[in-house]
Amino acid sequence: MSKRFIDTEIFNDSWFMNLPPNSKLFFIYLITNCDQAGIIDLNNRLAEFQTGIEGLANSLETIYKEFGEKRIIHLSENYYFLPKFVKYQYPNGLSDNVKAQKSVIDKLIEFNIDPVTLTKQLGNSYQTVQDKDKDKDKDKETLKGGVGEKSADEYFDPEIDIELVREISNYFGFSEIRNPDKFRQIFMFLNILETDGQADHFREQFTAYISYKEQSHEARFSFPRFLGSIDERYQDGGWNSRNWVYELKNQDPERNQRSSENLQNYNKKIIENLKNHVG
Repeated sequence: MSKRFIDTEIFNDSWFMNLPPNSKLFFIYLITNCDQAGIIDLNNRLAEFQTGIEGLANSLETIYKEFGEKRIIHLSENYYFLPKFVKYQYPNGLSDNVKAQKSVIDKLIEFNIDPVTLTKQLGNSYQTVQDKDKDKDKDKETLKGGVGEKSADEYFDPEIDIELVREISNYFGFSEIRNPDKFRQIFMFLNILETDGQADHFREQFTAYISYKEQSHEARFSFPRFLGSIDERYQDGGWNSRNWVYELKNQDPERNQRSSENLQNYNKKIIENLKNHVG
């Protein structure tokens, strides 16, 4: 029997709280019966029998309207997709380098859903699961690359600074060929910041962040923590956790020097102890 995460605060969620009882039960049914990619081949009669919701098959259209398009999308025939399921089960994104996640990516691609943006491709256009009503105004938020290995220039529209993408990836030690999933995450990150008018602010913050961390010898944020979460439109990331421009300008050079000397002395002691132990 497979297991999966469920938010213990779900009954405190205002959206879930406002659903009728049968809709609450049916939503729990969906997230516990969908596959690893958040896709379910729904058998209406079986669902009605298993949930005990009378007349479920005849009231599904009403229930789907109550859910809203952010929660469920009809793919084809009896197949439905729960986009937030993927984001919740895989908060750090999907990687085709992880065997367990490869099947998820393959399943999404089978239904023409981009594994990075969770966007369903319809012909030559893209319909975002997050908010398809805003597509015409925010089509820059749609990733135009697939899962295969591509050069960075093929992933996104020309408004994204390719050199900045490579600068971020190099800083975290990623390779365009070995880590295409990380490149896609960076493109999505920069694309949303560009859309929200935060691109210039990020550039200033990132440049100051690098210098500050080098001079202060403070621990750096991990890649996921540095970017933040897409649900918060990346405003909760480490890059935005402090005013790095201000921090850099107001650093204490003497304190940084002392920290550097202490670190060097500590490393020397470690090396000496190892030499004595080996000797």
